[in-house]
Amino acid sequence: MMEYKEYPRLIIFEMHVLPEYAFALDMLSDTDTFTGISEKCSEWFWRFSICVGMPKLSASTDVINNSIEALKVIQNPSDKMVNRIKQVFTNFAPNEIIESWQESLGIMVAIANNRKECQWVAPLYPIDKAFTQNPTDILEKMASNFELAVNKITKNKK
Repeated sequence: MMEYKEYPRLIIFEMHVLPEYAFALDMLSDTDTFTGISEKCSEWFWRFSICVGMPKLSASTDVINNSIEALKVIQNPSDKMVNRIKQVFTNFAPNEIIESWQESLGIMVAIANNRKECQWVAPLYPIDKAFTQNPTDILEKMASNFELAVNKITKNKK
């Protein structure tokens, strides 16, 4: 899981900047803390934030189903959820984080309802290791990963 205390990481979802803590949605992969999250949804959110400098692609139905499931789980946060959020975000109120997640998930569902597939990315920052790499190499790797994602989704629809 990402170290969130250092700096917030923005995610651009279908050309929309998601609220500040969308990158922390991978916390939903912790099924011990976020009880009620299915293994499938947990895995999807764990992979959601693995998008720094590499666009991700997912079928809209997956975006919608996983986002709705997550919204149901975080709607009434348990003490365990709140305490875990307090541990990770020491300088922020848990309700701020949860509201950011709810807004992010709502945006994702609204956008996904109008598309067959959705793409998102977290831009590289100067402190990122890949930031100093040759831009051509980064773009080639991103194109390769994008192509793999498209092939996987296309293959699954056949």
